[in-house]
Amino acid sequence: MRYIKFIVLVVIFIVFMVFFYQNTAELGTSIQLKLHLLSQEWISKPIPFYAMVLIAFGCGALLATAYFFLDKLRCGAKLREAREREVKLEKELNSLRNMPIEPAYPSAPVEDTSSQG
Repeated sequence: MRYIKFIVLVVIFIVFMVFFYQNTAELGTSIQLKLHLLSQEWISKPIPFYAMVLIAFGCGALLATAYFFLDKLRCGAKLREAREREVKLEKELNSLRNMPIEPAYPSAPVEDTSSQG
């Protein structure tokens, strides 16, 4: 399975390299980002388009990593809580197993009705 994953990643990498090579002129064009907000205007320096693509990819990878890391922490906390509850319930079960079996209420003496008659 490892080898299949590795081969798939290599193929994807080669496809992206071919894409970048074939679109060098288009990806090399510079763009400026503009933001107009509350009578303020911000304009970035000219940035090559390929840099924007790589920055967007990097930001997406970082956000996905952060999300899955937080999810792993949350799942770890739930697992720890479940294990603590399991230990508590096992102790309770063992204590109940070791209790003697006694009726919850005292039984009334049984009268012998067969000899009367």
